[in-house]
Amino acid sequence: IGDVDYGKINSDTVIGTTGQGKRLEAIYLNGNIQFRVHIQKSGWTEWVSAYGGKWLGTKGKALSLEAIEIKRL
Repeated sequence: IGDVDYGKINSDTVIGTTGQGKRLEAIYLNGNIQFRVHIQKSGWTEWVSAYGGKWLGTKGKALSLEAIEIKRL
C-alpha cells in the first residue's frame, strides 16, 4: 500500500491492514516518546526518540515488523 498517514492516533486506531495478509514493514512516529521495533530476521533496533519524527523498520526488503515497543519520556 505504501506510506499511510494515520494522523493523530488513539486507542481506536488500527495501523496497517487486517484480513489482507499484508505485512507492516516500517512505522513513523512523532512525539515525546522513545520507541524500538523488532525486525524479522534482524532483531531489535536501538531505542530512538520520536521527537521531530522518526522512521523505524525497513522499506522494500519484505521484512515484517514483528513487535513495537514504546515508552513515554
